[in-house]
Amino acid sequence: MKKILYSIITIMLVMSVMVCGTNTTAYAATKSISVKTNKSTLYILDSANNKAKLTVTYNGKNVTKAAKYKSSNSKIAKVNKNGVVTAVRPGTVKITTKYKGKSRTTKVTIKKAKLSLNKKTIELSRGQKFTLKAFANKSGISNKNIKWTSSNSNIVSVNKNGVLTTKKNGTTTISCKTTIGKMSAKVVVKNTSASATTQENSGHTHHWVTVEDTETIPAITKHQVQCMNCGQWFDSKDDLYWHFINADGACGNYCYGAERDVVITPAKTIITGTHEECDICHARR
Repeated sequence: MKKILYSIITIMLVMSVMVCGTNTTAYAATKSISVKTNKSTLYILDSANNKAKLTVTYNGKNVTKAAKYKSSNSKIAKVNKNGVVTAVRPGTVKITTKYKGKSRTTKVTIKKAKLSLNKKTIELSRGQKFTLKAFANKSGISNKNIKWTSSNSNIVSVNKNGVLTTKKNGTTTISCKTTIGKMSAKVVVKNTSASATTQENSGHTHHWVTVEDTETIPAITKHQVQCMNCGQWFDSKDDLYWHFINADGACGNYCYGAERDVVITPAKTIITGTHEECDICHARR
């Protein structure tokens, strides 16, 4: 009888150890999800800072393209299937990322950018043109996101691209309206002569000629870093990092080489208008 009892107790102890061991193994196999963002604060209309990129890893593997995303309020910020968050209006949202039953939330704050114009006070001659430009922080705002108006189009008119055309002497206000606010510039038209004439002044006879106003738009470049192992170029160190993470063999070591600036759009000079100038003393009128 005692032998039977001992056998039953032994079997129960073995089963208990097996169950505990199984639970421990299942716990150790639990996988986790990690979500990182390159920007936690975005600015409306600022093309350099109005988007954020989420990077998702699952058990050490990049699964950004396979994950699912949802914004808590798409009227404040929206997110696409690639994990790119775009600012819409001021506020705070939570972006929920899901992958294989796991989820994480990322807080993103949306703010208004600082609105400015390339010039606040402008003096022009009749018939002269000038182009107004608006900026969100330091980024130029596309004219499709701006409404330009003149307080008196009989003096100065403005088109949808911010180009001013003077018509007669006087003062007017050009207004710029965007989703981040309004701003205006004062325009003064002083002269009425539109052709080359002469005038006695400062000891010599002025000879007025029409001269073009120009503006140089700087080149647009992007900075790149190179993988020292395979020579491939990447637009950021983050992209290069994931190249190392996902690469096999020699490229699996994080080691970048040269850096360079690549020209996307070359610098160019554009004509913004004209003015009258003396070709002797270079006085303007």
